[in-house]
Amino acid sequence: REGTYLAGWGTGLFKNPHFIRVDPQGHVWTADYGNHTVRKFTADGDLLLTLGVPGEAGDDESHFNRPTDIAVTTAGDIFVTDGYGNNRIVHFAAPCLAAFQPHSASPSITALPAKSSMPSELSTGTW
Repeated sequence: REGTYLAGWGTGLFKNPHFIRVDPQGHVWTADYGNHTVRKFTADGDLLLTLGVPGEAGDDESHFNRPTDIAVTTAGDIFVTDGYGNNRIVHFAAPCLAAFQPHSASPSITALPAKSSMPSELSTGTW
């Protein structure tokens, strides 16, 4: 091991984090399947946005059920694999996402067969 520890953040924020992604603007996105949320942070750990209702699983527009991954496109669209509990991909379009509040947004929801995974071109945002 080589390198120098610079900083850390997030202690106490997560129940079962499953994936972490960094978008083209440098924001950090996390999928926490134990807390049923997807969160957006600054690189310094300041919380900017929470998608889903913390601690509440569900299958409607405002809830996830154990989300597993996130992809952010260069246009700002968000794709969330809500795969362990709901077997779906939820798509938040950039304009919808900017105004997202619980119980008010209508993202696109696509049902998936069980045990689906996000294609690599989506997970890297390079498509």
